[in-house]
Amino acid sequence: MRYTGSMDELTRDHGTQPLDGLMDRWNLTNHELVEVSTEQLNHKQVQKARKGRQLTLSLMQKLMRTLNDAVFLKLPKDQRPNFVPYLHKHHHSYFLQLVLKAVRADRDGWGTGSGKIGDRIRALRKRFQFKQAELAALAGVRKEAVALWENHHCRPGRDAFAKLAEFFGGELGDFQAG
Repeated sequence: MRYTGSMDELTRDHGTQPLDGLMDRWNLTNHELVEVSTEQLNHKQVQKARKGRQLTLSLMQKLMRTLNDAVFLKLPKDQRPNFVPYLHKHHHSYFLQLVLKAVRADRDGWGTGSGKIGDRIRALRKRFQFKQAELAALAGVRKEAVALWENHHCRPGRDAFAKLAEFFGGELGDFQAG
């Protein structure tokens, strides 16, 4: 994030984003993205995203779904089955900074060790408007596993815990994997 000249406030302008380079690499225009979109994406939203205007998580996800659709259509048919979709967190350079800021703010309300990891995972998931299936994909597990964690029936395994800790900036607290 950038700081304004003499003030100590964060701006909402984060500079050109990786999304811009990705669109250039695939020879995609703003118009092509808007045309492919099934989610009412407009030219102004695409332009703001490319230039680094701070976006909501929902809009980031919408842009990435549309970008994935557009890239998929540009691929030769024989390469389409091997296409791995892009994720919003990889194409907006300020996303991790926003996550860390929000996690640190939420952490103060959690108390010191009196909570349960399932409560922390649920709070983070809801804070960033993830569905259980989306968080499960991020952690490399089935969505039922996320429900079990959140309802205190089990804890994340070592691999899933490591992926969650990496995504949430290592701020899951002093909990250990199950």
